[in-house]
Amino acid sequence: MIGAIIVMMIISFNYRTQEVSSEVLRSNITQLNIISVNESIENDFYKIGYMHTGDDVFIIAKENEIKFYSDIDNDYSIDSVYYFYDTSEEILTTQNKNDFPLYRTVNQGNSQLFAQLTQFSLTYFDSSNTEISFTDLLNETHRKRIKLIEISIRAESNDSVNVNYEATEWTKIICPKNL
Repeated sequence: MIGAIIVMMIISFNYRTQEVSSEVLRSNITQLNIISVNESIENDFYKIGYMHTGDDVFIIAKENEIKFYSDIDNDYSIDSVYYFYDTSEEILTTQNKNDFPLYRTVNQGNSQLFAQLTQFSLTYFDSSNTEISFTDLLNETHRKRIKLIEISIRAESNDSVNVNYEATEWTKIICPKNL
């Protein structure tokens, strides 16, 4: 009887250890993925307006969408860079139904799946750190006021552990050097 209890305790301990290891692994993978996405977004956003001579740097500035001019690849040619978070398109390669695609397009190229995220939102501020409303941003005059952009990202693991997804969040305010 005591032997059976000890065996059950060992099995329970092994199961819990495996479960915790699985959670840690998923969390680490999610964190590594978001670090890669963040580095790329930061690189692009810090270059907003780089080498562009006009004051119409932003073509689109919405909550889940941004398009801007920049010499993104340092070839002395102005590029348009477009990020679009598509909450209407479900990602079928993941069990997580909260995942939606973030696309990135440079110039007139094909949209590339840039990341799978559960949240991607942008907030825009003027030179006095006052938030600019999304309604105002429909007007080019108000898009010219943008000086700071707050980026909020949330990524979750592709599959769950006990119905929970491991999540990582990142928020940063970027002040593009060329605005």
